[in-house]
Amino acid sequence: MEREALIQRLKPIRASFTRICNGIKLEIEKENPDEEFIRSKLTTLERLSDELRSYDIQILDSEYSSEEQFNSEWESVEEYKEKLDLIKVKVEMFFSRQIAQSVASVRLNLLEQLKICGPVTSLQPGPWIEEMKQKGITVSDVGRKDLKIEILIGADVAGALLTGKVHKLENGLVAVESLLGWTVMGRINYYTSESNVSMSSLITSMLVHSSDIENLWKLEALGITDSKENRSDVELQEAVWDHFHKTLKRSEDRYEISLPWINEKDKLPSNREVAKKD
Repeated sequence: MEREALIQRLKPIRASFTRICNGIKLEIEKENPDEEFIRSKLTTLERLSDELRSYDIQILDSEYSSEEQFNSEWESVEEYKEKLDLIKVKVEMFFSRQIAQSVASVRLNLLEQLKICGPVTSLQPGPWIEEMKQKGITVSDVGRKDLKIEILIGADVAGALLTGKVHKLENGLVAVESLLGWTVMGRINYYTSESNVSMSSLITSMLVHSSDIENLWKLEALGITDSKENRSDVELQEAVWDHFHKTLKRSEDRYEISLPWINEKDKLPSNREVAKKD
């Protein structure tokens, strides 16, 4: 009786499984198939497959009145396994065609540098992973150690690689699809088991305008210059001694020397005429 009860519970699950399989097949054959629908239904199908497997194990472990009855049930179990495998192959082939159709070539002029920047933190495991899975979003560097940046693509090129598909996740992260795959950006906070330290994962883009990477952190890039950088240490040393000897004088019982003012200074503009206006 227990086996019969399990079989009765299994029937609606198998019916739903078959219905979803047929729905995915029909969607793939459409002229403009809905990719999100296919991903969502495939996720549901995998969940139903897990439920089927749980019932199948219990049913196959129960007592059978004959070997023929057991073989019949075993064939049913294998049939649904094959259905899942076939639909997965169809979906994989569908998305492979979609990617092949969207492939574009972009010519880039890259600047070679031994070190571009420090490692970038990879996406850490968390509830956002399951949310992305439900939306059919797959990223390749989840939980890996911080990886070295080998190619840095500027915003002037990245725009041409974006497909326009964007998903805002519940935790504040944003998943953006490009021709190279999905990129997750934004900020997440989580607490490690060792300490209550909140870790933030940030993705920052930089656009390199010059072959000299050092200019990224130099003040000259902001228009702030210092004349002493244009002079060698020896020249500065000589200038200090020269200034000392020229300005040193004795006044009564003490020596005086003028302050080392910067001579190479820009003349400040006057706003006198602006101040005169009403």
